[in-house]
Amino acid sequence: MTDEAASAGFFTSEHFGKFPRIQILTIEDLLGGKMLQMPPSLERTFKQAERVDESTSVQPNFLDAPEMIAAASWPEKEAG
Repeated sequence: MTDEAASAGFFTSEHFGKFPRIQILTIEDLLGGKMLQMPPSLERTFKQAERVDESTSVQPNFLDAPEMIAAASWPEKEAG
């Protein structure tokens, strides 16, 4: 398996050098602090959520729940 990973060659980054295309890490490696060899990235994995303007946001008071539930429209249950 490691021979096959090594035979995949290297990825060459224009600014950061060469990195193995396929890297095999065991759980023991990960728990021991070993990390993948890869170029640094300035991109985030996930999109950043938009900030909510807390001065205009409204969070209902849980004490108002009975009135809110009574005002809500619920679909009728089918007899079955």
